[in-house]
Amino acid sequence: MKILETHFKKLLIILCLTTSPIASAEFRHFNDWEDSEKRVFLLYSTLSYIDYSQTKYALNDPCECYVEANPIWGKNPHPDKLLLGNILINGLIYTRIGRGQPESFNSMLVAGSVLRAGVIYHNQKVGIHWSVAF
Repeated sequence: MKILETHFKKLLIILCLTTSPIASAEFRHFNDWEDSEKRVFLLYSTLSYIDYSQTKYALNDPCECYVEANPIWGKNPHPDKLLLGNILINGLIYTRIGRGQPESFNSMLVAGSVLRAGVIYHNQKVGIHWSVAF
C-alpha cells in the first residue's frame, strides 16, 4: 500500500509539473486569488484531509465495526481510491476557482466546507476523533 502511495505521489508531481506550463493565460493561480478565495480553498482542503484521515483510520480499525457511508466510495473503499478521489476533487475545485471570476465560487465552496465539517463531526460521534488526522 505504501508503494502505491509513493508511486501515486510521484505521478501527481509529474502531472503538475508537465501541465502547469500549458495553463491558459486567463487562468488565475493561487497567488493571484483573492484572500477570501485562498481561505475558503484552504479550509475545504484541510477539512477534506481530516475526513480522509478519519475514514482511513476507521477502515483500518481492527474491530471492523466502521463502514464508509458515502455511496460513491462504497462500504469499504481502498485508501488509495479515497486519496485519488480527494485529490481529483480538490484539483477540480482549484481549476474552477482559477478559471472563474474572483469570489464567484466562494459560496459553493463554503457550502462544501460546511458539509465536510458535518461529516467530521458525525465521525466524532461514532468515536473517530479529528485528532487522528494529525
